Amino acid sequence: MGLVSTIRRIVIFFGSRGFASVGENLFFNPLTCKIRGTNLVEIGDRVFIGNGASFSVHKGLKIGNDVLFGPEVLILSGNHPIDNIGMRINQFEVGLDGHCIIQDDVWIGARAIIIGEVEIGEGAVIAAGAVVTKNIPPYTVVGGVPCRPIRRRFSDEELQKHLVLLGKQQQASSIIKIRNQFFIDQNKKRGT
Repeated sequence: MGLVSTIRRIVIFFGSRGFASVGENLFFNPLTCKIRGTNLVEIGDRVFIGNGASFSVHKGLKIGNDVLFGPEVLILSGNHPIDNIGMRINQFEVGLDGHCIIQDDVWIGARAIIIGEVEIGEGAVIAAGAVVTKNIPPYTVVGGVPCRPIRRRFSDEELQKHLVLLGKQQQASSIIKIRNQFFIDQNKKRGT
């Protein structure tokens, strides 16, 4: 094992202390990442957090297995209330939204921003620079400000095969149903 590899392991070990839970093979650089509220953060196995990421956690953040964060991803779980009559915005404590949940096998691109109480479904892909303010269904590619669905990651048949190969054949029909209902709802909103 080389000197750089040894230093990297030491930095990750000491940097990962203080989390609510951490799985195996977490990679992040605590010298470039800022994570506020580490005691409220649960991290699964094989998670990569890119340089410069910043997580501000007020109630809870759960990150599943096999999740990739690009550089400078921002997660803000709190927000300032803006509708209290007779009070200035800076007089409020940060509002405490709920938990942010990022399920397994998710890729969040560089400089994406996740705000508030959202759930990002299994296998979702968040494009670089996207702003996520609502739940994202499984195996959906989203992007934009605010983010919108771009496409399905797999066709129904491909997703069925993918889930069988991952040993999730029993969940396949419900995952496909959730994703397809999301796209039906999106089309109704657009009037198509």
